[in-house]
Amino acid sequence: MSGANPVGFGENRIDSLPDAISKVLKLFLNSGITEDEEVEEMSNTSVDICPSCGKSTFVRQEGCYNCLDCGHSKCG
Repeated sequence: MSGANPVGFGENRIDSLPDAISKVLKLFLNSGITEDEEVEEMSNTSVDICPSCGKSTFVRQEGCYNCLDCGHSKCG
């Protein structure tokens, strides 16, 4: 069953939200990464809300905070 606005072409085509979710789950299950490895990888990164754009893409890198979306930076 397809949604009203499919996106993409060929094998990368997404027909609906359930189709997208199933494709992501297949990729995750076939990647060989365990949940423990994923949680450990995520815990090594500090993410915060960017004061400039308001997105949760403000990360600490090399002693400074940088927004991965808008480029806002804060050191110190």
